[in-house]
Amino acid sequence: MESPDQPKPQPEAGAASEGAPDKASIELSREIFHLLAHTMTAMKLFPSYHATVTGFVDELYAKLRSYLETRQELEVDVGEQSFVVGGEVVHKEEHLAKSIPYLFHKDGMKKFTILREIDKTELRDFLEVIRKTALLPLDESDVVVAIWEKDFPSIRIFAPDEYLLSKIDIFSKQPLEVFVDRRKLFSGQINLSADDLKDIEDKTLSLGLMEQEEKKDYAELMTALEDKDRDSIESLLAASRQTPPEKEFHDMIFELLCLEERAEKIVPILNFLERHHRELIREDKFTYAVQLLKQARELEGIFSGSHPQKAAELEKFLGTFPDGRTVELVLEAIGRSTLDSLSAFFDYLRLMGDRSIPLAAELLAKT
Repeated sequence: MESPDQPKPQPEAGAASEGAPDKASIELSREIFHLLAHTMTAMKLFPSYHATVTGFVDELYAKLRSYLETRQELEVDVGEQSFVVGGEVVHKEEHLAKSIPYLFHKDGMKKFTILREIDKTELRDFLEVIRKTALLPLDESDVVVAIWEKDFPSIRIFAPDEYLLSKIDIFSKQPLEVFVDRRKLFSGQINLSADDLKDIEDKTLSLGLMEQEEKKDYAELMTALEDKDRDSIESLLAASRQTPPEKEFHDMIFELLCLEERAEKIVPILNFLERHHRELIREDKFTYAVQLLKQARELEGIFSGSHPQKAAELEKFLGTFPDGRTVELVLEAIGRSTLDSLSAFFDYLRLMGDRSIPLAAELLAKT
């Protein structure tokens, strides 16, 4: 029985179309990249198991399989702001902060190819690499290296040799950084990893200092939890600890907005979100205020096609920004001079548009 996540067996050479993609294939590739953009937006807003994300991934994979039924691969040229298939622009995004073509182009990628053999699991992993890279600051992210490290079997990327060599050269010149916590040097305790314990056990046995029967007793002292399971749990806990409570709260609120089908029921949630937004400004948390507004705009874009009434309510919510009270709160924040992030504050001013001009002048006067 075939898994739905696996591509169906295809005829060998001769079955696939040769040469440049035809008009139908070009139109299908436009639909693929339109879906890709919406999928990435959903993946930034919701966890991977959310119905919105899984729905977009399933639909994207279905479109991709339709394209690859008649062709061996989907070959895409990467421009600064666009993806090109068969010499025609199939996707364009000029807004750099959410442009996937720019994310690829800035890191030296000239072309990428998706092979017919790709399955849904590999597609999900590929999308997750793009999501993680897109969430990093542009000057810190490198999608070429991130994809290269994953070594996807059905995805090929092409970047100039001199670019890749320059990356290797940069890595080779980075100094070795070793951190020693001097406070623990005299604690009288040594924390050994599982590999260290295994090495000690093996060497003790080889020297005859421990009988084979003792090895069984030693193993019984170890936790029954497998290393793989323990590492998985520890990584989940570490990721949870690193997620700021504001980010978790926003994700929960926007998930409620997504799950609520009745447009009239999201109005109280949006009213609460407006009060929460002002509270963030009072606490000088512009990083999370910017995140809130951007998530609201992206969610409006998702709703615009499938839930126009919910999109209209979000448009009203965003249309009231910035009001007079918001301007007053920002002025007060400038006076306190305790902004959590200057770059986030300037991002917030950009979201405010023309009303931010006197605020920027006030900030310059303070500095």
